[in-house]
Amino acid sequence: MAFIEARRKVPKTRGDIDHLIVAQSGVWIADAKNYSGRVECRDVGNWRTTDLRLYVNNRDKTKLVDNFDWQIAAVRAALDPMGFGDLPVHPVLLFTEWKKGLFERRTRSVACERCGRASSSSSPTPLAR
Repeated sequence: MAFIEARRKVPKTRGDIDHLIVAQSGVWIADAKNYSGRVECRDVGNWRTTDLRLYVNNRDKTKLVDNFDWQIAAVRAALDPMGFGDLPVHPVLLFTEWKKGLFERRTRSVACERCGRASSSSSPTPLAR
């Protein structure tokens, strides 16, 4: 069972959190994006280093992943005074109307997890680490 809140305003900011999901696995911060085009993870590093980037329609959208830092901090700031500071916080990007490759079926949503990389799935649910 999970508790879901939509469009939560973050105090002392102009930002909001699209979806906040509280479940047994922790707190999930879901940021929904209505982008069209192919969603993929590319390694743009060299042979010695890995540099994973999120691309949507051949544009580098890694900043969407980096944008979670302030949202994670805001959720943790709300959880700490209540004694839930050790609860896991999982950021996830949700895309709608995205495309797969040439020979793949088109689906309506994709989830991308943060944990140092961006990956895609046809599942609209958050991905586990």
